[in-house]
Amino acid sequence: MTGIPQKPVTDPREKHTLIINRSDSKCGNCNRGAATDQQMHDRELGYGVVGIGKPCGVEFKYVSTSYYGLEERVKSMRPDLEFIDLYGVVRG
Repeated sequence: MTGIPQKPVTDPREKHTLIINRSDSKCGNCNRGAATDQQMHDRELGYGVVGIGKPCGVEFKYVSTSYYGLEERVKSMRPDLEFIDLYGVVRG
């Protein structure tokens, strides 16, 4: 047991998604902190549970955010990854 609950994956692409928010970024597969410049989840960053277990090693193919209005910034941060709207934050 790692101490971090695994959330159910609702979109199959979520497993390979780097989720970038205002104050943190995380892996869509294991929900652990991830650096915004990572190609794969091989380092864990963040607060609290860092260091418990290991990053999952998944390759990032997509990028997303859970904050409305942040999608253009996220796209510009990672133009190499396809943006997907996992959280319904893109309007219009």
